[in-house]
Amino acid sequence: MHTLVLFKDEQDFARANVKTGMKVPFIIITAKNDELVRNSDSFEIYQMNKNPKNKFVEFDNADHLTISHDLDQVQELVQSIVTYFDGLLQQ
Repeated sequence: MHTLVLFKDEQDFARANVKTGMKVPFIIITAKNDELVRNSDSFEIYQMNKNPKNKFVEFDNADHLTISHDLDQVQELVQSIVTYFDGLLQQ
């Protein structure tokens, strides 16, 4: 139960801060087959902030565990993050 409360608190915090016009760009990464976290909530938070530097990435063949435990998924995940931040640094 504690984990569910934590997820809700994090989403509420994100929504509140995004509404204030966050200037810091962010990347949201989701696993399409995730049954623990609602991707629609993550996408809603992404859409609420209109910063063109923000990025939303969805892994089609991943779930909540494989995205962080399957070696191929982890490599793709890390590459997405590195590419995103490298792009920000080059601007």
